[in-house]
Amino acid sequence: MCSSSLCLPEGVPDAERVEILNAAGESIPIRLMVFNWNAAELLSTIAKLLIEEALGFRAVFDDYRPEANMEVVLGLSGCLDRDCNNMQMSNKHVALDVWLGSAGADVELFMQKHASQAPQDLGSIGYAGEEALCVAETLLDEAYEVSGFSLDYYRSYNTSHYNAKQHFDMWTDVPPEDLFLCNETGVIWTDTTYMGEYGRWSGDLEGLVAVDGGYHARCPEGRFWIAPACRHNSLECIPIISTQWGWMVDAYMAWSSAYGLPTAIGIARTIPLWAKSFGSLRVLAYWYRPDPSLAPWNPQPIVFPRHRAGEWAEGNKRTAGIGTYIGKLVSRDLRSQASKVHGLLGNMKMELTEMEVLLVEAESGSMREAACSWIAANRQRWRSWLPKDTSCIPGFGLVNASGSYMASRSDAVACSICPSGKFSKSLIDESGQTFTCTSCSAGTSRGQAGETYCTDCEPGTVATTNGLSACQLCPFGSYANVSRMTTCYECGVGIQWTTSRLGELHGEEVWIEVEGAPSESFCHCRPGWFLHKGTCLQCVEGAVCPGSSTLTLLPGFFSSEDQPSSIFRCHGNEGRCPGGVPGTCAPGRDVASVACSTCLPGLHGNGAGCKPCEGLDYLLFAFIACLVLVGTGLLHLLLLHWDSQNRRKEHTNSSLLLAGIYTTQLVSCLQLLVMLQGIDIVWGEPFVSLLRAISILSLEDIFRLVNAVSCATPPTPTVVFLVQTVGMPACFMVGPVVIHLARIVCLRNRRHKTLQRHVLFQTIGTLSVLFFILLCNAVVKPFQCHKHPNGLFTMQSAIGALCDFTGDHFDLCVLGSVLVVLPSGFIALCSWLILVEFPRRLRSSDLEFIRMCSFLIRRFRPGCESFGIFLLVRNALFAIAPALPSANASLLLIHVVLGLHIVLLALLKPWRSPHASFADILCSSVFLVILFQGGLFVTYVDTVSSMVLCSLLLVAVLVCLVIVASIALAQHAFAGMTKRFHFFLCHHKQMSGSLARLLKMEMQLRGSDVFLDADDLTDLTQLLPVVAEHVDTMLIVATNRLIARKWCLAEIVTARMNNVSTVLLTLPDFFPPSDHFIKAFETSTTDMSDLAVHGFSMADIGDTLRWLRTVKHLALPSPYALMAEMDEIMNQLVPASKMHPTSAAESDCKILANQDDVEAIATAHVLRHVLYPHTLHLFGILPVVLQATDNVNMQHSNMLLMVCTPDCLTASCMVKWILQAWHAASACRILPILGDEQFIIPTSSAAFEKLGQHPDIKDHPNASQYLKVLAALFMQIAVYFWPKSYSESALGLKAKQVAHRLEEERTTSLSLLLAMSWFTSQQSIKLDASDELEEAEREMAKDHETSSNENRAEQDECPNQELPTYVAEALQEDMIEEMIS
Repeated sequence: MCSSSLCLPEGVPDAERVEILNAAGESIPIRLMVFNWNAAELLSTIAKLLIEEALGFRAVFDDYRPEANMEVVLGLSGCLDRDCNNMQMSNKHVALDVWLGSAGADVELFMQKHASQAPQDLGSIGYAGEEALCVAETLLDEAYEVSGFSLDYYRSYNTSHYNAKQHFDMWTDVPPEDLFLCNETGVIWTDTTYMGEYGRWSGDLEGLVAVDGGYHARCPEGRFWIAPACRHNSLECIPIISTQWGWMVDAYMAWSSAYGLPTAIGIARTIPLWAKSFGSLRVLAYWYRPDPSLAPWNPQPIVFPRHRAGEWAEGNKRTAGIGTYIGKLVSRDLRSQASKVHGLLGNMKMELTEMEVLLVEAESGSMREAACSWIAANRQRWRSWLPKDTSCIPGFGLVNASGSYMASRSDAVACSICPSGKFSKSLIDESGQTFTCTSCSAGTSRGQAGETYCTDCEPGTVATTNGLSACQLCPFGSYANVSRMTTCYECGVGIQWTTSRLGELHGEEVWIEVEGAPSESFCHCRPGWFLHKGTCLQCVEGAVCPGSSTLTLLPGFFSSEDQPSSIFRCHGNEGRCPGGVPGTCAPGRDVASVACSTCLPGLHGNGAGCKPCEGLDYLLFAFIACLVLVGTGLLHLLLLHWDSQNRRKEHTNSSLLLAGIYTTQLVSCLQLLVMLQGIDIVWGEPFVSLLRAISILSLEDIFRLVNAVSCATPPTPTVVFLVQTVGMPACFMVGPVVIHLARIVCLRNRRHKTLQRHVLFQTIGTLSVLFFILLCNAVVKPFQCHKHPNGLFTMQSAIGALCDFTGDHFDLCVLGSVLVVLPSGFIALCSWLILVEFPRRLRSSDLEFIRMCSFLIRRFRPGCESFGIFLLVRNALFAIAPALPSANASLLLIHVVLGLHIVLLALLKPWRSPHASFADILCSSVFLVILFQGGLFVTYVDTVSSMVLCSLLLVAVLVCLVIVASIALAQHAFAGMTKRFHFFLCHHKQMSGSLARLLKMEMQLRGSDVFLDADDLTDLTQLLPVVAEHVDTMLIVATNRLIARKWCLAEIVTARMNNVSTVLLTLPDFFPPSDHFIKAFETSTTDMSDLAVHGFSMADIGDTLRWLRTVKHLALPSPYALMAEMDEIMNQLVPASKMHPTSAAESDCKILANQDDVEAIATAHVLRHVLYPHTLHLFGILPVVLQATDNVNMQHSNMLLMVCTPDCLTASCMVKWILQAWHAASACRILPILGDEQFIIPTSSAAFEKLGQHPDIKDHPNASQYLKVLAALFMQIAVYFWPKSYSESALGLKAKQVAHRLEEERTTSLSLLLAMSWFTSQQSIKLDASDELEEAEREMAKDHETSSNENRAEQDECPNQELPTYVAEALQEDMIEEMIS
């Protein structure tokens, strides 16, 4: 008997039992998984007691009681699913009474698929399990006595032979709650594998329900499957009760269908309910041995046809079952964790009858008591199961006391698992069989502990020494082509060799480096190297060397077959080079050319490839040539027509000119985009497509478009360069020249023919400006080279020409250096025209020159003509930028130039239209943004060249700052040594104010700084100090009332006392002061107290008047040739070249002034000076001042400006001009200009009658018509223009107002004025004197208001231009002047 705590008196107590270590190093007990039937629990109890008390290990039962074999297999393996996709560390070790014979294909498949994780089967438990369909012995006897039929034979149940149903209960008698539902998960009814096999072999699809993935059993009543034999009447079915998840139900279904058995099959929820059903009801039931559950009713198995193992293996279970193999499963790690337990379980065997007796005994007691009784009664038997200390099992070997492995039992004391690198070798001696651990020989290995053999090293692996746990993979670049090798063969010499194979990554084939190459075929060059003539060469840019020993060119790159490593980038059109195998070009391309640059003979370029030359190519050449010639010729004809017709209408000319400006900006922008393609920037889509579309504007693309040239004979790079730089620009010039010469020939017999050379110059200049960027870019093409991956350089414009300064490239460089003269000469010519000639010709009113240069001038507003030179220089720098050594240096230069361009645009607004300036700023800003983004995609960054350029820019800025600072310091240092003004104009404002203003303008044009009180005097107290300290020469404009003004005397006295050089310019009414006059002046009572404060006495004034007779005299004898005499006077004062003014006939803007009045003529010329920038800007003409002998051309439209001064309306010249204008009234516009404060506009009948009584008017034959014209003229609002009082800036604003008034929309023609005049109206009546006076007063009030508004507007525009105090005081000295006179 067993004690209360131990079955064996000598058993190991609980406190002394040890635990095993799991893979994590944790101490755990040996855990047994126990099925939920009695036989499994009894065997597990016996094993647990022996493990604990005989071997001294702690053991426990697992809490979960599995029902299916697969649950045990997964638990022991650590897999969470049948595919072992998810695993955990298993702490379960043993499972006994495992019915592996009926486990099904899923368990066998798992054991084969996951052999390294699957549990180990230690063999049979000692007997085979039996399963059958059984009938109770009482029913068997009853049927035999009644009918003689034996119910233990399957044929007795066939309804065609016997109604066996009479001996059984109805299936409805079985309590439904005791049975599983057919659709419950976890029972055999819903297992698609078993049901699918049944349907496959029986064909009984009516008994099944189709579901996703297969079939489920069809149970009409919900809990019983009805066999086909009684499906028509289920009440005739004999009930069969199975248990657990449906043991042998699939076989019962197969038997029922195959042999016509009328059955209704159900599954009891538990084993007790299964046993209860068999004991209390007359039913058939599943029965297995060993099990005591049905033993009280002595069940008898029903005999079916002999078992056919082949059919059962295929799933056809219509034959009888056989005894089922019952095994013992342990985890894979148990041998190493507890070898004695492993040996005990491997030797453990029981007998079937012995188990049945023990199970019956356990029914009356407990499992532990039954197990203890058996252990106590069978000591010798189970002791034989215990392994000896030196009887090692396979996988273990003999060890001595120190743990060293031994080769014999002599010194061995125990067994230990053989570690990796050793195998368990059998040893038979006098004590029987045992095992020793022996090291694996070289060429073999053993990776796992506890193995019984060593494996040969597979090809690709080697074992260089004995005792290796794993064969070593051959490293990269070596291979082992047979098994059991000890060393690897090298693929080649050098680290560039490797071993690789073709694999797949993300759906793409890739070459993957592998270790352990099994053959020489795995030897390849490393990724980044390729094999050429037996040597691995390094891969370069433009190619892919994936590790297959081959070189694959990327699209856009080319190399020849002979030199695959010399790779060229196919710049321009990358489609020429499709990539792939070296020596591959697009169809039609010559593979012998550099980067597939040329076509094969007889072909011409067609996108990426080439196609045969056709007649259409020559037609295209002729069409383009004609288009260029005709287009440029028509442009010139159009300009000739406009010039001949003399179109000056503002709404027409201005619109066309603005359209031309915007067109110029558009063409420049497009050419800049073409230039961007020369910079090594990797542009992406869709921007690169836009660039390619715009590239048609480049000369080389235009040349490529002409296929006839390459079809006739492939041109050399030198010929192509000359055609692009000289030939093609010349083609654009041929059309205008031919048209112009043809016109001259056609008009040679005409009387009034004009050569219009200025129009030809204008046309050629316009074309030159338009294509200037392309010309500059073409000239520097030989110096623009692309760098290729092989280190060579080729020209951007001719990919086939190497940039090596030899051969064609040397010739191109020489030609380019020579042809630089073209753009540089054009810049020099334009600079000379604008900076030198234009101001001089403008002063001389050379209208033909100005029209000739209109392509440079008229695009810009007045004063900003030189901006055109900056644009040419800017465009030249843009063209040079791509020729710099690196892309980032090119971008830096363009950034600097564009930034400067935007700053100048913002400061100057140089374009003729403000909107054009804003558009240019916007375009330049967009270009900057594009370039900033492009800088992120530069292919190669040359730090050296970029830093050099940055350094040059920084040095330039520093040098400029130093120069500016030095100039400022020099000006400060030499301020006292130089005078601020070259001339000081001393004049009587009322008598010679306009003449003084004209003198200042003429002197300024000659580069002199002139002091004029209306412009430069802001503080009267500083007047005399300026004369004394800051003036080189005083020019006295001598009139008869000059010395009557005390401040003029003060200026002259100051000049004499400070030795200021003085020149006296005398007018006809001036007489030098006589001694009598000087004496009378000194004794007069004139108040000179204001001058006394400056230290002047009357004696000083007298001495000055006498001195005045000794200074240099220049005479201005008469007003009729004022400008000619003015030129001679200016040449004596400030020498300059002779000017040739435009004649009156050459200008349609004429200024009319009284030729008898010097001030009037001076006012007219001042108006001409300040007006010409605006008329040139608006109309493209220059104003001229008519002389007395000139006439108003009655055949052409005229814009006449009538300068109104005292007595001008009675001047004979004015009468003549007004009447001439009357004859051309329909095409003539006259605007009155009030040039003197003393002029009074005649506004009443009385005033005109008085004017008509003047002797010079009264006797004139057209006096009445003259008066009518005057009356019509003064219906307009006159413009005030007072050179005597206004500052220069105010005069400029007045001139701008006059120019805008001359526009057709703002000025009425003379004919229309005459039609509106009340002098010519048929409906007018003569006003009486009072009405006439009131009307005159209203007109004067209106004029006064208008004048006030204009003055206020002028003051708003020029708030600082107020009349000097000196002028106000001078106006108050009339009384003193009258007394002296």
